[in-house]
Amino acid sequence: MLPDKKKLKLGLLLEGAGRTFTDWAHANAVRDAGSSFDFHRRQTQLVEQGKFHFVFLADQVYCEARSEPHALSRLEPIALLSALAVATQRIGLVGTVSTTFSHPYTTARQMATIDHISGGRAGWNVVTSDPNKGCQNYGGVPQLSHADRYRMAREYVGLATALWDSWEDDAFVQDKEKGIFFDPAKMHTLNHKGEFFQVQGPLNIRRAPQGYPLLLTATFSKEGRVFAGECVEGVFSIPENLPESQDLYRQIKAAAINAGRNPEHVIILPTCKPIVGSTEEETAKLVQERRASVSFEQKLRYLGKWFKNHDFSVYDPDGQIPLEVIASGLIGHEGEVERIEHATKVEKLSLRQIAERFGQPVDRFAGTPQQIADEMELWLREKGADGFIMGEPLPGQLKVFVEEVVPLLQRRGLFHEDYEGATLRENLGLPRPKNRFAAKA
Repeated sequence: MLPDKKKLKLGLLLEGAGRTFTDWAHANAVRDAGSSFDFHRRQTQLVEQGKFHFVFLADQVYCEARSEPHALSRLEPIALLSALAVATQRIGLVGTVSTTFSHPYTTARQMATIDHISGGRAGWNVVTSDPNKGCQNYGGVPQLSHADRYRMAREYVGLATALWDSWEDDAFVQDKEKGIFFDPAKMHTLNHKGEFFQVQGPLNIRRAPQGYPLLLTATFSKEGRVFAGECVEGVFSIPENLPESQDLYRQIKAAAINAGRNPEHVIILPTCKPIVGSTEEETAKLVQERRASVSFEQKLRYLGKWFKNHDFSVYDPDGQIPLEVIASGLIGHEGEVERIEHATKVEKLSLRQIAERFGQPVDRFAGTPQQIADEMELWLREKGADGFIMGEPLPGQLKVFVEEVVPLLQRRGLFHEDYEGATLRENLGLPRPKNRFAAKA
């Protein structure tokens, strides 16, 4: 047990058809998982039994023939979370909305609605999107640079939180005897006229149970890390190893301090897909089963997703990736592109070697329940993570983790035994934001 009794935070990434091109084809996989509410409900209820803090829905607003199956058919996050809210009782519900192709008033209203429906369990994964892709489906919006997209995101998040504050907590008096529905002094218009948005306000829904739904972001770039430290409370990351995660951990906590925030109020959540075997021999068989399901050609296709679904099969696999292809890396995933660029320019790796390293999702960790618990404890103790956002590498593995690893973590004092409060913020140990207008009054 850690000396300060710090506990892991756990979320589940709901991935439908899976992250590889072949996850859906596994003999035990649900073929239509991406569009099946029943699949998402069952997985969410399973991890709610395991006391996970939240489920997490990634999203993107475009697809094409070379996209992975998960991108080709999946349910829209806001609608899905609304349905899951009434199918669950305690677990948090986090969904992705892009600040590039949506409007802050609509997002603020949707997220506040889910928070009310769920009794305070909503979360928003704040992302910026590649305008060169999404604009094809949104009427050809102006092209934005990387820095512009983060300036827009800052204004967007600031406006959303102001809208959530536009009603004070006790604004709706609803006194039937006196005929008073609300207190006008506790309603606040914004009259916001910014660089990207104009919104008068107030929001047409009372303040959310959590004040603000939980704010998360997935960060890969340097700019994204600064944004995370300034604006959100949870960070979804995909580091290659513990040292890289420790570096990210330090940078984001430092960014939070520089922004005048408590670094403990920004939780770092690397992704992992534990493969759990009862013995090391069984684990080795499961790992081999997982690796054998992804061919070299499919790894090349997965690698292509970081480069606008570029076709890497046309190159000599034992040669290097052309530098002009690397320069075309996908906006919004600069961190992954930088890793591939370093592997090409500095390590001089071939396309084959790069496909083996970067051409499939990072599973992390593999072992017996004891070994998985050891690894998670190590990352927590060594400040590489405050918890993890998990995925399911093979059908049935999530159930094994819930039944065999979670109890072990609980016995070690590394994971809570039950939900501490009614809201997602309470269960994560994060404060409820004060209303800015009430604070001034």
